[in-house]
Amino acid sequence: TNMAGRGTDIKLDPEVKKNGGLAIIGSERHEARRIDRQLRGRAGRQGDPGTSIFFISLEDKLMRLFAAERIAKLMNTFKMPEGEPITHPMITKTVENAQKKIEENNFSIRKHLLDYDDVMNMQRELIYMKRRNALRGDSLRGELFDYITDLASIWYEDFHENKDLKGLKNQVRSLLLCEINISEKEFDEMTVEQVTQEIVHAAEEFYHRKEDLLGRDFMIQLEKYAVLQTIDDKWKDHLRIMDEIKEGINLRAYGQKDPLLEYKSEAVEQFGSLLKDIALGSVSIAFKYFPQISQQEQVQHKQKADVPKVRSKNLNQRGIKYGRDEETVEMITRASAPRPQEQEGARAVAVETYKRTETKIGRNDPCPCGSGKKYKNCHGRDINLN
Repeated sequence: TNMAGRGTDIKLDPEVKKNGGLAIIGSERHEARRIDRQLRGRAGRQGDPGTSIFFISLEDKLMRLFAAERIAKLMNTFKMPEGEPITHPMITKTVENAQKKIEENNFSIRKHLLDYDDVMNMQRELIYMKRRNALRGDSLRGELFDYITDLASIWYEDFHENKDLKGLKNQVRSLLLCEINISEKEFDEMTVEQVTQEIVHAAEEFYHRKEDLLGRDFMIQLEKYAVLQTIDDKWKDHLRIMDEIKEGINLRAYGQKDPLLEYKSEAVEQFGSLLKDIALGSVSIAFKYFPQISQQEQVQHKQKADVPKVRSKNLNQRGIKYGRDEETVEMITRASAPRPQEQEGARAVAVETYKRTETKIGRNDPCPCGSGKKYKNCHGRDINLN
């Protein structure tokens, strides 16, 4: 009954029309009035004659839930015999009222689910927008350094309150692979903007060195991979967490709390953690990933590092302790050097491709033994079992 164009192929013979057309007999009433009306609509289509009638029982689910007891008392009062069809406007109205109550209940359930989904829909639109921008953008360097700026502000709040300069330096060194030259006294007096600027400058210097070593084209692909891969992984984790929260959020109603408001609060908190994780993951991949390079390429990079660069002079003048180009290349080559297991695997002899000497027999081909059976039902059965 939900199919478009239903009943249009029902053509009545003249004899059927003479006898009153198509008769619809319903064995019970549906929970939704719409379905009953669609069933009635099977008869009397396109001007054809037809009738419809429903036979319901007090034992039907719809009647048991809403009107069975009251109607049963009335039937006992009027001493109506069992098995006889009863037609009365009151019964028809009672059935329609029961259907209305079920429809209202179903509507409230759908509305309740939609309220919960609206929370995730806003987050979904933001994440998908970030992903579309990453797919369409040529370079994501600006977005990566926006992440670094946001992370630097968070680090300042975490470490400046406890005056933990060592912890801040370790955090910068661990994620961005660079050093900041700030003393304890300077750190106490610096604002969040100054500390953020210092971290961003150090990250830019390292990033320029890495780009000179690996090439701009490679870095563009790496930036896109870092952002897309992190968004996909973290978003899937976020969805799993939100599903777990949604399963148990209704229990908070026992504590006189609105589950929907609690769910929204949890969603905002988890989404903030998601954005932070995306920033950390994207920056980590973009800064820490180095392709494995051969020994010959390592020698070439070290030879290039002997040539002094203006950028390193500017770096030293600004007071950022990252090191010389030689140290940069040494760090990169050390990070990209193959591990012992990988070196041993490289010496392994290549395995030759297997070549079939006999003709392959298909599963549905006749068995070569001449039994007339298919190969899969004869000698091929043992091979399949093995």
